[in-house]
Amino acid sequence: MTHAPMTTLNRRDVLRLSSLALLGTSFGAATPRLRAAPLPRDVLASPTFSGDRILATVACARPYREGSFRLEAEHLADTLVVHNYGHGGAGITVSWGCAVEAAALVQQRAPRPTDIAVLGAGALGLSTACVLHELGYHPTIFARQTTPHTTSDHAGGQWSPSFIAVPRGRAARARFARILHTSFQRFTALLGDEYGVSLRPNFQESRGSSLSSVSERLLPATRTLDRLPFENTMRGGSVRTTLLVEPPIYMPRLQEDVRERGIAMEHAEFHSSDDICALSESVVVNCLGLGAGRVFDDARVIPVRGQLVHLQPEELPWLLSHSDGYVFPRKDAIVLGGTLERGTADTTPDPATCALIYERNRRFFEGR
Repeated sequence: MTHAPMTTLNRRDVLRLSSLALLGTSFGAATPRLRAAPLPRDVLASPTFSGDRILATVACARPYREGSFRLEAEHLADTLVVHNYGHGGAGITVSWGCAVEAAALVQQRAPRPTDIAVLGAGALGLSTACVLHELGYHPTIFARQTTPHTTSDHAGGQWSPSFIAVPRGRAARARFARILHTSFQRFTALLGDEYGVSLRPNFQESRGSSLSSVSERLLPATRTLDRLPFENTMRGGSVRTTLLVEPPIYMPRLQEDVRERGIAMEHAEFHSSDDICALSESVVVNCLGLGAGRVFDDARVIPVRGQLVHLQPEELPWLLSHSDGYVFPRKDAIVLGGTLERGTADTTPDPATCALIYERNRRFFEGR
């Protein structure tokens, strides 16, 4: 009797099979499930605020679209454009799910193999190019900025649908649930140091957070706490396990995946839809983020500036959101945040605002 040779699937094979399966099957059947992180028995260590701890201050403009992000196809002259933009502060979180949905729109209209232009090299653009490549298309990425200079590179990294307009209606909400499921499945396949994806308990001062909209089929249920487990804090709250995707690790690794697949990346700037139609590719996937509002005259796209303070890193295996800000400890830095400035696209950090972010987070851990 002979035996068939054993086949070992690497991580890329797993990702490819998962994206193909999610394009053709119901998303509810193979929902991944996280176990809840154990509640701490002791007080958790707090960040160190004494001394000169600040490494950097950062400002980025999130590409928020009022009403809903845009994920649809249209024809501009002889060019098919699939739009995939307007995800606010949830670009990394929904990137893989939106990539699969955008690829499905391409599949309905373009045969394989077809040369496709993907506009933008943030998390949305890179993941979309990967999925199209997995499906047998020939994508080329055109972008003005690449890692480490994209908006995605400056994100905090918590897996959560934050600052994104969720569309109304049963069909639209079912689609959004599918997007979250697909993204979550891809990120759980990337757990580990290589991609900078880890499980973290996210402590919240109140139950009302963006994680509240995530199904318990994906994330364990929120648990109420009489007191948050930090030394000087007497405030109550809750905890829910989620993922941390660390952009300084994840984005370069994802860009490396793109290059390993042989997907070309070319520098380009687009100022109008005429520039899009001038491309040699007849199919375009638009992942331009904030720039899509200008290029496609979409007045619903507005910048929402967020400013961050980076402290020297410490090993603190948790995430925190409180009424005056948030704290995301990563390998490169402890990220302090908490600002939303609608209509501001300036990416120059404001010293007064950053000082306020620092002070508000410091006061939380002092119990004030």
